[in-house]
Amino acid sequence: MMAERCDPFARPLCIEQMLANVTQPDGPKAHARFKQRVKEITRRNRGHNVQDVIDELRRYATGWINYFGISHTYTAVVELAEWVRRRVRLYYWKSWKQPRTRRRHLLALGIPREEVHMASRSRKGYWRMSSNSILQRALTNAWLHEQGVPDLRALWIVAHYGPKARI
Repeated sequence: MMAERCDPFARPLCIEQMLANVTQPDGPKAHARFKQRVKEITRRNRGHNVQDVIDELRRYATGWINYFGISHTYTAVVELAEWVRRRVRLYYWKSWKQPRTRRRHLLALGIPREEVHMASRSRKGYWRMSSNSILQRALTNAWLHEQGVPDLRALWIVAHYGPKARI
């Protein structure tokens, strides 16, 4: 069914209808395509160097925010940012493969030995471990940012409020 044309000066609700169409063009579809593409980039069996994956992810996320970010709300972008960081944590955990490698990396990132043993020998899956508190304390948001993982929230703020916006 086609939406009827309206005169914004004739009906006050018409402006809200027009703005609703402008602020969310292709919202759910763009959101789903973004998640699908990030899943392809951070696929567990890809076998690429972690830094190459992060570089590709940064290029894609920057382009996506510049194109679709204007149409998405702040909360949707924050949820996507959390999800992307969790995917990157999953990729790191998968790339460390062996328990001794996981142990070595977790100790280097400042996690106490008692907790490292619980995490490195865990039988939980990669996705579940990516939300584990031990792994989140080891691979903090700041550390991921230093590695080059894109911060969708910061990109969104810059796209909406300009490069001088406080992040």
